[in-house]
Amino acid sequence: MHLVWTRCGAGVAEAVTSLRTVRGPREVLMPSSTKQPITADLIDLGQPLPVDVYDSRDRLLLRQGAVVSSAAQLERLLKDGLYGDAAQVAALIERRAPAARPQATLPSYAATRIRVTAVLADVKHALQSLLADPPATGLAQRLAPLVATLQRAVVLDADAALGQIALDRSATPAVRHMVNCGVMVAALLLRRAASAAETKATIAAALTMNLTSTALQDELYGQAGAPDAAQQAVIQTHPTAARERLRALGVEDANWLLAVEQHHELFDGSGYPAQRAGEAICLGARLLSLADQVCALLAERAYREPVNAVSIMRKLREAPPRTLDPVLCAALTELMTPYPPGSAVRLVTDDYAVVSRRTRQATAPTVMVFVTRMRQRLEQPRKKLTGNELIAIAEPIAFGQIKPPPRPDEVWDEVLEPAEHRLP
Repeated sequence: MHLVWTRCGAGVAEAVTSLRTVRGPREVLMPSSTKQPITADLIDLGQPLPVDVYDSRDRLLLRQGAVVSSAAQLERLLKDGLYGDAAQVAALIERRAPAARPQATLPSYAATRIRVTAVLADVKHALQSLLADPPATGLAQRLAPLVATLQRAVVLDADAALGQIALDRSATPAVRHMVNCGVMVAALLLRRAASAAETKATIAAALTMNLTSTALQDELYGQAGAPDAAQQAVIQTHPTAARERLRALGVEDANWLLAVEQHHELFDGSGYPAQRAGEAICLGARLLSLADQVCALLAERAYREPVNAVSIMRKLREAPPRTLDPVLCAALTELMTPYPPGSAVRLVTDDYAVVSRRTRQATAPTVMVFVTRMRQRLEQPRKKLTGNELIAIAEPIAFGQIKPPPRPDEVWDEVLEPAEHRLP
């Protein structure tokens, strides 16, 4: 299969609503009620305003539902003071109180045997809940259990963690993509024996790189045409917007912020927002750029089917794009092997299968057969070892040839979780 590598827009920002002040003879004034100041922590960049916003003279500046799209715009608005109806602002503050906030929690994994694909599905749903209503401060603390659980899941069963990228469809496309990128960078950093701080910062960056852009990314996921001019303009600014949003939410880790800011910089200097090149791009961002592009190809879109990981790894081995770090491309292809976990393949027996486990022999993984040569979908898939030439892999196939699509729990079993490394 011939692959065309493009900037696939894995990070996109929400639509920008221009800020207009209502002035002149038709200006709208605050109703006769006690006004209350609106502080910066009550305004989420890129999200609809929850109340009408007025200036110090009680003139309406922005209607409820308008969007403040940048830190600079917010700073200009706050300069002279922002106000809202006292009752509405008080209700908003109460909703934002920690005790009243919906908690993005993970279930307790008390069992000694863990199914990693289910754990990662839990991480996706928890992240979706957290990003839907992030705390005004303390995001890093709230995100830490998700980062730790994702990292530990990769350590426990890297085959299942990497393979579920192609199979699992938990949560929204935007959130799913960020968790999948986190899995891929966690696996690569594990091979590099990276420091604990570097690993946590890079995984956290993966889970938040599109913090301000999830709505538009979900929209583009189901959009058959290319982004329009307005969407493309927002795409170009979302790395900086996400960095500023993270700062506003109390994130101070410099490596985390830098990786988010630079995750769309490309190795040949053709990326954005600053056109950095080579090692002028931080390692975390180079890892995210690679994971971003690969995970985007592994997911379907309205205009195409998912690309088989076998074809992606072949492309990275034979002709890695100039936009990606060649050292990291080589590391990923070595990690994933020619037949990555989660790939759909046809065996020489004409059975259709999904790769489940890498083996010492890179070209002979363990597979689970789902469709027989008589094109019968098995209720219980059959495990096969492909080291024997009579049961070898013949070629990659499209996932659409296995119907219904395989579930992750049909491919990967539970694994033993040692007590000293028990998931939270």
